[in-house]
Amino acid sequence: MEKLLCLIIGLASLCQPVFAAPHPQKAGGYHESGVFPEIYRDDFAQTLRKYPHGRFARACRGERISMQRYFNRALEYSLDDRRSEALGFVLVKIMFRVGDERFARALRGGELATRQAVGRNIDPLIARHHLRFPKTRSCYRYRAAT
Repeated sequence: MEKLLCLIIGLASLCQPVFAAPHPQKAGGYHESGVFPEIYRDDFAQTLRKYPHGRFARACRGERISMQRYFNRALEYSLDDRRSEALGFVLVKIMFRVGDERFARALRGGELATRQAVGRNIDPLIARHHLRFPKTRSCYRYRAAT
């Protein structure tokens, strides 16, 4: 799982100094532990500790260029692709960290096809966990089948 996540996060070639683990996050009144399986929570924490200046860490801090790179990956993966689930969790993690407004603003900067692809990856997770990210959800038209 860690190798798959590293491929998606794009950290295979990065090597940065280690820093202290981030404190548990709470986003929009939601506890992340209820959304992310333990393996993802552990991988995210380890990645952020190990690569504090990596693309994933920068995206989690709201750097638009890094976020766009993850958005563009959604175009590359079909929903049948095994990487799609991991990418969905990565995108939702970024959304938790930067918040609905910033995530939506960055997403709106992309093309419609990119927004739709991101929506296909994150909407099932948003719907499954009854999350409310109205600004982000307004950026795409895809809705998961129920």
